[in-house]
Amino acid sequence: MSNKILSVLLAVTLIISLGSLWGVTLLNRSTLLIPEQIIEIRKDVANIKGGLPPFWGGWPAQGWMVKVEDGPTVYFAGDTDLMINWEAIRDFYAPDIVVATHSKIYQMGVEEWVYAINIIQPSYVLASHHNSFPFYPKDDSDFVIAMNERTPATGVTLPAPGEQFEIMGLEFTWLGHSGFVMETPNGSRIVLDPEWKAVNAANYPPQYKTAEGLAADLILITHGHFDHFNPEVLRILLQPRGDRISYLAQLFEFSAFTQKLIPEAAARGQLLPINLGVWITAEDMRNAYGVSDSYPDDVQIAGIFATHSSGVLSTIR
Repeated sequence: MSNKILSVLLAVTLIISLGSLWGVTLLNRSTLLIPEQIIEIRKDVANIKGGLPPFWGGWPAQGWMVKVEDGPTVYFAGDTDLMINWEAIRDFYAPDIVVATHSKIYQMGVEEWVYAINIIQPSYVLASHHNSFPFYPKDDSDFVIAMNERTPATGVTLPAPGEQFEIMGLEFTWLGHSGFVMETPNGSRIVLDPEWKAVNAANYPPQYKTAEGLAADLILITHGHFDHFNPEVLRILLQPRGDRISYLAQLFEFSAFTQKLIPEAAARGQLLPINLGVWITAEDMRNAYGVSDSYPDDVQIAGIFATHSSGVLSTIR
């Protein structure tokens, strides 16, 4: 690798790390993004592609738990580091499938995930987040090997971008980076972190770049980093499609800030903030927001705490 390329990569890493350090407060190892600071970062710090900022929105990083009626429970962990509540996740939510973001920088690496999976004890784990940033692993082969050798009771899947595959009756498609489409046996389509404008252009399947192609019933966003949340992408994907409308579900703190970024979706009542930690049903959402019958009835959703690190120490080391 030439000195010029190395210098560029180091500079990009430093910008992202400093932006994370600037805009992040650690509270009991939970990541809290401060909106006022994020706005300043958005003005002053640009990322490598398209002038995208490290942060778009002001809400903590989180994961999502999706319980399918008469089916498995899926834990989309999101960007997180080690937590002290893996036992609670195992005992209370009891996920059958864990979608793990593994990159060694900014979130858990192999050793941490082996530790967590041995506590949670799911039936399957899916690897994601690889082959996006230049300093991320090109594949998750080391993750797969470690899981096969050290968590033998858990099956492991390493998807390719755009690949469709079935696990426990659910149809998954990896959108690259941390993005997934999950379809239930009843046809409900849950989409996590769709993004193709920043670091994921080469991996994101082109057929899912329109509202009609994605055909989402519910879009879940884990946090406001540019590689997970992009208002331009969501303005496209949240376009109404007849009587089927996508809804963006997110933590309660995000609403006012995000309404300014996606005003059309806000006006249509598509931005539905919820609290973390409790199961939310379709009936709950109808009572709270008056959502239409297009909201999926066959899933319950819970936001899960995460501890997204800034990656500063990882970068220095």
